[in-house]
Amino acid sequence: QGYIPGTNLQIIYYNQLRPDHDLRDVMKSFVDSRVDAILVSTRGGALAAKAATTTIPIIFGATRDAIQDGLVESRVGRQDKRERHLVLTGKGAALERELSDAQRARMRAAYRAAGPAAVQGFRQVLEAMMDPDQRRQYQTLKEAGS
Repeated sequence: QGYIPGTNLQIIYYNQLRPDHDLRDVMKSFVDSRVDAILVSTRGGALAAKAATTTIPIIFGATRDAIQDGLVESRVGRQDKRERHLVLTGKGAALERELSDAQRARMRAAYRAAGPAAVQGFRQVLEAMMDPDQRRQYQTLKEAGS
């Protein structure tokens, strides 16, 4: 069936046009509304969302702020000078570790709570989602590790 706007999908759009609007209040209202995800496009929005929730996924579109904040650097392609490669800086790598560690802790807790049968079922679902080439590569890696 998928998503049907107005039926099982609602997009709440907020644009902070006035400086007297506090993003923390906006993010708290999203959390209180029990949204499934929060999409932000600014560093301020991302920080306000991070402060408001540890359970709702925050989707942060890439912006120049990540470069300006020293999280990534842009490198020119070696063979094609038109390419720009974004590479984590030390500060960016530290933030990635912090966020990944938190996500792994949440996953471990969820796996423990769900139990072995549910975990195995989840793995089966993920494997079933792979296209045939990915599944073959995965099986090769899986067999090499055992």
